[in-house]
Amino acid sequence: MTESVTKLGNLFSFYKYTLALIVAVCLFFIAPLTKLSLIPSFVDEVILFGLFFYTAYKSRTDKVIGYIFVLYLILFVLFVAMSLPALSSRGLTAVLLQVFIHLKYMLFFAFFWALFGPKYSLRFAYFILAVTVLFLLINILTGSWFNTLLDTPINLRSGGARPIGIQADTGSLGTTFALLGCLFICGLKSVSRSNKVVLLIIASVLILVASTRTGLILLPLIVLWWLRDSFKSFVIAIILVVCAALAMKSSNYMDEIIEITIDNVESTVDDPVASSYIRGIMIFFSFELANDRFPLGTGAATYGTVMSDNSDVYAEIGLQNSRYFVDKEGIYDSNFASLLGEFGYFGVLLYFLFFYKMIKAPMKSDTVYRCEGEFQFVLFLLVLAHAITTPIFMNTYPAFVLALVMVASYHGSPVAKVKAEE
Repeated sequence: MTESVTKLGNLFSFYKYTLALIVAVCLFFIAPLTKLSLIPSFVDEVILFGLFFYTAYKSRTDKVIGYIFVLYLILFVLFVAMSLPALSSRGLTAVLLQVFIHLKYMLFFAFFWALFGPKYSLRFAYFILAVTVLFLLINILTGSWFNTLLDTPINLRSGGARPIGIQADTGSLGTTFALLGCLFICGLKSVSRSNKVVLLIIASVLILVASTRTGLILLPLIVLWWLRDSFKSFVIAIILVVCAALAMKSSNYMDEIIEITIDNVESTVDDPVASSYIRGIMIFFSFELANDRFPLGTGAATYGTVMSDNSDVYAEIGLQNSRYFVDKEGIYDSNFASLLGEFGYFGVLLYFLFFYKMIKAPMKSDTVYRCEGEFQFVLFLLVLAHAITTPIFMNTYPAFVLALVMVASYHGSPVAKVKAEE
């Protein structure tokens, strides 16, 4: 009887972890699978609802998951309460779904912690890096064919097509390299300082090849952490800066990036409604709305989010006829703008406070878990920067990779906290 129960338990565990692996792979390849019509577009939402109930179930027995679920419920209730004025125009379903979307990264964190743990999450991160680099090379070698295959428009920079990788999106490609670079450089205690320098150079090159500007902030953030130590760190930083300058001297790449950025900012400041820079539009009006409705914003599903179609807020600020808002083109490109517009200054502070608590969530475990201070510092500021220019929390893929990186950064110890304190 006991042997039968053991076999049944082993069989259940096998199917559980196999299903978890299938879900993880599906979420990683979510963009190409959807674009190739191999899976329906709503698969990620179905998975998220399943993860919500799984998190609720595991919260009863797992201390870390329990802590995460409490954070999730508190923030969910607060955001819904802050959105009460929007219920009459947007409806309860839209508000609930949008808050659910805002907090999806918490459910992904619970998924990786419960079913993968730090050890296998780290291995999966290596898998993602290998596959991403492989398909980036294929993308570069095949050029526009890759865009045609994945039904993605070709965007040009420096006279060439910007790569999209297996992520089918340039922004997500750059975010992947930035987050994984943060993990492998700052999150692994076994990496020596000299190896960190090498990894930082490699990560910077990959981000440059991906032609994304935001990811490059990884370099100064890491150098800033190193500079807190000693003169030796300062010398290493100087070497890195000189190497980067020499590598870029032979091209006009950085000049073009700077020129594009200045033009975008100037056009937004001069006439935000007519500007062609959607991120600038979103950020400009998010502050306008946050100031006008201080301190709570316009409420969920009203501004720059998936559920904000035909929002009265767009008519109020004169953007209802803008092609960006009619076609929903790029209005999700600034997660910070979406959060600030919908929940105001108070909501943004709450959101990032809870994000910081999520980074430290595994420390609530009965097992001693350690996360490098360097990783916590760099990740928090890196994500803050990405939130300004990407939908890092709202879009399924970047939220998925973010959660994976956070879990993979932890080093576990079998020593119980009680014994450690003794």
